[in-house]
Amino acid sequence: MKTINLLARPRRRATLLRFLVGLMVVAVLASGAVGYYLHTAAALRTREQELEALSAELTRLRLGPERLAYLESRQKLLTERQAALAELLAAWLPSEVLSELARICPPGAMYTEVSITGRDVTLRGRARDLQEIGLLLYGLSRSTLVDTAQLVMASEDQPGVVVFEMLARLRGVGAR
Repeated sequence: MKTINLLARPRRRATLLRFLVGLMVVAVLASGAVGYYLHTAAALRTREQELEALSAELTRLRLGPERLAYLESRQKLLTERQAALAELLAAWLPSEVLSELARICPPGAMYTEVSITGRDVTLRGRARDLQEIGLLLYGLSRSTLVDTAQLVMASEDQPGVVVFEMLARLRGVGAR
């Protein structure tokens, strides 16, 4: 007896179809696994970066009290320097005052003593005559540095020599 299998061809197709479906299922599962791996790897990198940032922040915060004390001392030092600078800028520099006094002084007069105390300037000197002292007083009153100027004393010391004393008050620095 001979057996004839009439279902052989359809079995082959069914086997091939099962194979292709299985292959597609494996491919879908493999691509899902690769996608999941890539997603978790990216998430892990992100978490590691966040952890590094938090670690750096924690280190910075641990140094906070010492850094704060240092910054407070620097702030105090800078405040003191700023106050000293403001004090310097609030007054005319002696070189500016002396330069202006030298510019104002007429040829027939000379200073023997210049005293600067705050905004007050005391001038003592000698001149040939009262006209030279008047020119000096006029020059002081016209100066941009001097607010007020007055002659305190003028007397003839020797023939042709007049001794004088003047007081001047400097303007504030902002009035330049």
